[in-house]
Amino acid sequence: MWVLVTLKENIKKILEDLSIGKNISDVFSDVIICSAYSLANLSCFNQERENARNQYNYIIGKYGKDKEKQVASILVMLLKAYSRNKNQDILGEIYEELQTNKRKLGQVFTPFKVADLLSNTVYNEQFVETTIKEKNFISVYDPACGTGRLLYSSYDSLLRCKAKPENIFIMGGDLDLLCCCITYVQLSLMGVNAVINHQDTLEMKIYDTFYTFDYITNKNLQKNISNYIEESKREETTQSKLESEDIDITESMF
Repeated sequence: MWVLVTLKENIKKILEDLSIGKNISDVFSDVIICSAYSLANLSCFNQERENARNQYNYIIGKYGKDKEKQVASILVMLLKAYSRNKNQDILGEIYEELQTNKRKLGQVFTPFKVADLLSNTVYNEQFVETTIKEKNFISVYDPACGTGRLLYSSYDSLLRCKAKPENIFIMGGDLDLLCCCITYVQLSLMGVNAVINHQDTLEMKIYDTFYTFDYITNKNLQKNISNYIEESKREETTQSKLESEDIDITESMF
């Protein structure tokens, strides 16, 4: 606990240094989004790499190249923290402590204890084993992930249920770009196979997609996901044909 408090205070000190003449809420947002695009530049598919690089340069340009080391140092500190404990939301907690969250607009994050309770209720070893045997992977999706707490708790629960990291696929989305970037940065540093969409879930619009390096390099998982989707489509088509034939038979009886 003491280590976590110290870490958060060190990150806040860097943010305060970068905030001279600026609003610390805006600086926090810039640093996290900049960090996300920096990681995306390493792990996105080729067609998105230029966009990631342009976004990074635009944001870092507001602070000057000499500030890049300070932004990078935050990622280094977080990487060390997540190598010790993956099930935590460090950036989300700082986000709330800086009062940069939008409670007045109805943006309230799931408490970690509640997230852990839900995850531990849903997953058990038998369910995980059966799912992986059927699909060759197991997935978790949260269409309004916020800072990702349900995703982190679910990943931790799956690991405790003896799922192998390479067989776990995490997917999330949110309307708030900052929340997407917080989730993406932390899942990247945890070494999770994940895809995070900046999206309007209700309107079914996707504005940007972030892939973790572990997902990009896990070709076997990508293949298993693709095969499962294709198989599901074939089953759906077959079922539709059977239902259509049932209707034709019923109509011919009258």
